[in-house]
Amino acid sequence: MEKIGKRIGKKIKKARVKLNLTQEKVAEEVGVTASFIGMLERGEKNPSIQILEKVASALGVSIGYLTNDDQDEIETASLRKRKLIKKIYELEADQIDALSKVAETLGSYKTKKRKKK
Repeated sequence: MEKIGKRIGKKIKKARVKLNLTQEKVAEEVGVTASFIGMLERGEKNPSIQILEKVASALGVSIGYLTNDDQDEIETASLRKRKLIKKIYELEADQIDALSKVAETLGSYKTKKRKKK
């Protein structure tokens, strides 16, 4: 059976790559160095629960995903949604208003498309 540190590291890397994030970006969000993230990914370091929680949050996954053998909650669509939500928090008020209008338009398009079928 694979050691938990290696398993956590592989899952951190898998989520980071799927989100198209650099080790530097994850490190910045977590408050550690990029080399520490690299050591985590290679299973050379075991994270504290506090660091694990911050890494999970930065990657938009649960701690359970990172620590469990059989759980695979990463799905491309789910990750894209989480990434989008993170971007929304960075927007200005006028940008959020514009995005809201786009979302309403997309929502009504999807509803109309379903009704036609």
